[in-house]
Amino acid sequence: MTILAHVEMTDTFGREPNYAWVQRHTLRFPDGTPTVSIVKRAKRELSMQRVPCQRLEYGDTIELRPKGWARVIFIEITNAQI
Repeated sequence: MTILAHVEMTDTFGREPNYAWVQRHTLRFPDGTPTVSIVKRAKRELSMQRVPCQRLEYGDTIELRPKGWARVIFIEITNAQI
């Protein structure tokens, strides 16, 4: 099994996702990869690795709110048979 992380970052308007622009990535990880490693790589792919974020979890989705930025990052984690 492989873990897929569908990552997207977009702007916000009134703290709600606006989607005036969006940056998307699909990342692959070996099975058993810790969530913290997935988040770190997702932030690195978006060039946000040094930006502190508020983290919220909704089942298989992680929401990151970069502090001081009008952006939001969603990471949806799924298992895939490849």
